[in-house]
Amino acid sequence: MHVNRVKWSGNIHWHKKLDCLWVGAIKIKIMVVLKIEIRMIVKIVLLGGAAVLALHSQASTGWVKGQVEFVRVHDGVQLPDWAPPKFWFTLKNVSQAGNCPKWGVAPLFVMNDRQSLSVVLAAQASGQEIALPFDDAKLSSGYCTPGYITIGNPAPLY
Repeated sequence: MHVNRVKWSGNIHWHKKLDCLWVGAIKIKIMVVLKIEIRMIVKIVLLGGAAVLALHSQASTGWVKGQVEFVRVHDGVQLPDWAPPKFWFTLKNVSQAGNCPKWGVAPLFVMNDRQSLSVVLAAQASGQEIALPFDDAKLSSGYCTPGYITIGNPAPLY
């Protein structure tokens, strides 16, 4: 009976109702589930890519500048995740840096090298401004981590 069969070529037929392939007189069951899984994988990949783009488009970048308000260096034995040279600092009169997490009312910035700590401490001691870029998608210990800092009077925003 050829009513429910779709003829491809020669002796090869697809039986729609039974989801099977007929090659001559031999019936071969094809895993329809496999076709569905491949479609599902493609959908997941496409949706995942769209979600990453959406999250990336919500990330904020920019520059802030100000005088150093607070600096904190932790004891590495008591808080191994914050062991020096990792430290954090805040800037006076800076209340927003994109979606960077805050400590109190100010965005908290984390850096992880001695040179940066020296510049931040020098800026705090001298009262000079520092400028830094932020990207709230680049985090260290859950807080924004600038790629560099610039000290100056006034500090340039680039």
